[in-house]
Amino acid sequence: IGYGESNLQRRHEWHVRRHLERVLTALRLNGSPAPVDRYFLGGGEETVSELLRLLPKRIRDRTWLLPGIPAGATPATVLARVIQTQREAEREEEEELVDSLTERDRARSVFGATAVTEAVSDTRVHTLVYTETEMEGSECSACGALVPGPATASCPRCGGEMLGLADLVERLVTRVIRAGGRVEEVRGPARETLLRSEGLA
Repeated sequence: IGYGESNLQRRHEWHVRRHLERVLTALRLNGSPAPVDRYFLGGGEETVSELLRLLPKRIRDRTWLLPGIPAGATPATVLARVIQTQREAEREEEEELVDSLTERDRARSVFGATAVTEAVSDTRVHTLVYTETEMEGSECSACGALVPGPATASCPRCGGEMLGLADLVERLVTRVIRAGGRVEEVRGPARETLLRSEGLA
């Protein structure tokens, strides 16, 4: 028995719908009690659009699209595209972060080794943004003050002994995390922008 074109279309839609229902069930189960950070969604444009429409908002908000991924793609192909998409998204987020510091939040931000080190010493940093860069500094053995550059004989704040630090940035990161702050290392174009301010903000 043959199927007319309309019957074939209906059977195809029924199979797609059944598959989407299975996917939705799996996502709902996964959403609790161990929620996933991100979902990546690829496939045909029509199917992807339909699934997005059906997704609960809490899952849809964490879903990234992988355009051009065929339904029969190998796991290696999917993984490569996921990694590429995630890296691109991270670079974009980093650029937005640096832009917000240099433009929208300029009044509340400090830049450069001296100003940032002083802010960290005073526990006044909500978010430390830095680049991978070598920078020496020193730390006071008495009051804990941090100072960029070669170690001086005595602390400019309390007169205590200064201990040399081969990696000042690492100590800044540690201090901010211990104080409950957030740290963000930026790469790509955001790194180039931040390097104009010694790689620290």
